[in-house]
Amino acid sequence: MHLLYKTTNLKTGKIYIGVHTTDIEDDGYMGSSKILKEDIKELGIENFKREIIKYCDSVEEALTEERNIVNDEFIRNTFTYNRTRGGRGGWFKLNPKLTCTVKDKDGNKFRVSRTDPRFLSGELVGTTKGHVLSEEHKQQISKLHKGKINSEETKRLMSESAKGRKWMYKDNLVSRVIESNFENYLQDGWKFGKPQKKP
Repeated sequence: MHLLYKTTNLKTGKIYIGVHTTDIEDDGYMGSSKILKEDIKELGIENFKREIIKYCDSVEEALTEERNIVNDEFIRNTFTYNRTRGGRGGWFKLNPKLTCTVKDKDGNKFRVSRTDPRFLSGELVGTTKGHVLSEEHKQQISKLHKGKINSEETKRLMSESAKGRKWMYKDNLVSRVIESNFENYLQDGWKFGKPQKKP
């Protein structure tokens, strides 16, 4: 899914607007701003909140929405972490198909296409594969989600985002795919549905 999101520093009210592509909505991603990352490290993740502004059908749509908000006037204000105009695409513009950060058997991290054969075969895995969260980290995540209630608007947007998507699987991978990508996935050997669990 392609998300236009806002991350807020709950102590200062400072915000960051960005675009993120992910298969998991609550993946913990807060933004790419160096200053934002430094503040999160200093103040703790529990003092930041990410909200979805809009679910988009494509990266291009998300970047257009970002461009409408993160303009010259926006980045001149002191209440924002954004330092460049939105909609430029950053990584997406330079590498539109490279949307997955992975690691190899030696722990080297880099980005590849989600349909890269090495990723699909399991040769390359997500950077958190095999990572065990500390009890403190688990408690921080629990605090973030405790009592969280999605607004009616968020529920509506999530519902709209899910329309037209179908489950597809290949080997041990499962993904919800939008209709425009069905053919690409089928050509890469994916099948509709979810794999049957072994008894």
